Amino acid sequence: MKQEIRREWLTLPNFITLWRIGGTIWSWIYGWYPAIFVAIAISDLLDGWVARSWEMTSKVGEWLDPLADKILVLPLVWYFWALGSLNTETSSLIETAGIPLLITAREIVVLMYKGVAKGMGERIHSLFWGKVKVTFEYIALFGFIYEERFYVPSLACLIASILFSYISLIQYKRRYDFLTKQGAAR
Repeated sequence: MKQEIRREWLTLPNFITLWRIGGTIWSWIYGWYPAIFVAIAISDLLDGWVARSWEMTSKVGEWLDPLADKILVLPLVWYFWALGSLNTETSSLIETAGIPLLITAREIVVLMYKGVAKGMGERIHSLFWGKVKVTFEYIALFGFIYEERFYVPSLACLIASILFSYISLIQYKRRYDFLTKQGAAR
């Protein structure tokens, strides 16, 4: 039992993911720096690549990696919204609240799909449009962290990430809809 737990947790991809979580927490305490954010974003690509290339995938990694993404992205999106960074000259916090709400709602629905799948012994893997979504989120957040002059392209990337996130949600629904039908039949 202990050896199985070690084998699941003590892998290089999981250490990279844990570093990403630690880097995120460190950044909330000491400040967001563009270079640190880039390193955190690259670590997201690196952990998955190492896991697949070196055949080190694990159930823990499949759970930990998306958690690390949400720990990074969701608080930052809400933070920049609260600062007013998502506002245009003619919009207010109330009018732009839809941006973080849409991002958060999509993440909740995907988590529910993954929870249903796990309860049925199935595994839901990341899909192409989800990876595109994360890329656009990272580009947008980098722009907001880096400098105010990148406001327009950053906001455009964040809005594009919402579009891609709902495309990926449709992709999840089409690919894994059988899970909800099987669950309802039980």
